[in-house]
Amino acid sequence: MRLSPLAPLFIALTTALLAMLFQLGEKRGAVADVYGMPKALRIFLWGLTLVGIAGLVAAAYFEVQLRPFQWWAGSAMGIAFVAMCAYMDRYCVKLTDSALEVTEFWTERIPYSSISSIEVGSSGRGTDHLVVVINGSGQLVISGYLGCFDDLTSKLKARLALARSRKGT
Repeated sequence: MRLSPLAPLFIALTTALLAMLFQLGEKRGAVADVYGMPKALRIFLWGLTLVGIAGLVAAAYFEVQLRPFQWWAGSAMGIAFVAMCAYMDRYCVKLTDSALEVTEFWTERIPYSSISSIEVGSSGRGTDHLVVVINGSGQLVISGYLGCFDDLTSKLKARLALARSRKGT
């Protein structure tokens, strides 16, 4: 059998993704309360991504004649899944003593003093989300898929109340 010229590329991508999969650890070592996506969801998405990439590697290895559209579509879906998995790995909410920090691909820090209110909303799909209304600059929506979402909501309300009581004294 002769390997396709694209096979080394797909093998390298699969190897890199496997290395990332095994580094899916819980966020530790923080002095603040940190809430991230559930580990099971992240492993499922990485596994699904690896299965898709393995399909392309198998097609290249067994020299299956795929049309260029199929290669491009498969590659685009693979890139989209890798981006989604990377986003899920990075997405976390941190409650520090003085601010709410939301990390996606970048970190947004919102001092408790600039939060006017927080509300728990519900989407039509039965998932709750947290809406943080920021003084004069809009709102921030926090996903309800975060692990320990109810704990996050209650601790954020408590820290906001504490910050308001300190501001009043």
